[in-house]
Amino acid sequence: MLFFWAPWHEASCEGSALDAALGVLSSTISDIHFFRVEAEACVDLSEKYGVSVVPTVVLLNTNGVVVEKVQGEDVAAVTTAVQRLASMDSSDAGAAAQPSQQQEQQESLTDRLNRLIRTSEVMLFMKGTPTAPKCGFSRQAVELLENGDVAFGSFDILSDEEVRQGLKKYSDWPTYPQLYVNGELIGGLDIMKELASEQGSLREQLGITSDKPETLDDRLKKLITSNKVMLFMKGLPSAPRCGFSRQMCEMLEHYNVA
Repeated sequence: MLFFWAPWHEASCEGSALDAALGVLSSTISDIHFFRVEAEACVDLSEKYGVSVVPTVVLLNTNGVVVEKVQGEDVAAVTTAVQRLASMDSSDAGAAAQPSQQQEQQESLTDRLNRLIRTSEVMLFMKGTPTAPKCGFSRQAVELLENGDVAFGSFDILSDEEVRQGLKKYSDWPTYPQLYVNGELIGGLDIMKELASEQGSLREQLGITSDKPETLDDRLKKLITSNKVMLFMKGLPSAPRCGFSRQMCEMLEHYNVA
């Protein structure tokens, strides 16, 4: 089991509920090896396991295959996942035990896929990200949604092979991109093009009635223009949480820059 954390992330500081829970689990379950990984210091590992949020707990079987991944400080989910991993049979167990293990893993993946497709009202599973699509079909899907003024979340299926293969079976849809609205599969690029070409807006065709939420770009623009000089740092000016941030604050204070 790998526990990815950041040195100044509140959820992973010593004494947090998740940290305490992992301490108890590691002392009571001898069949699982627990490792703490500083995400920023081990970029290769973070990229390998698709870690984009800290803390993240990645559970591996004896063959090094990802069985489950829990993002955020969800103590209950982590505890359940670790207990589920501990109850799994080892890879060299008899053939009679293997179907049960595979079923448990499949059920775990299904739960995860259910959570992912409901992350946003409109969810696009694509190759790459909206700002950097990695195939022409995904790029066209992003353009259709953006041109249709549809706010959407996305998941890069290239970052997680388990999700990439599992979602094909889950949705019975063999290709990407895949678009979901309120947890229901709409279809791929061809379906999106067909909906966009019909009378009315794409938002109406998708049944989206809520107002478009503030985008990340809009939020960032507000933040960077909220003061004449704006510093994005780790911690606060009165309590910097890294040496670079502290030095920057000291320079601004030395030259009386508000």
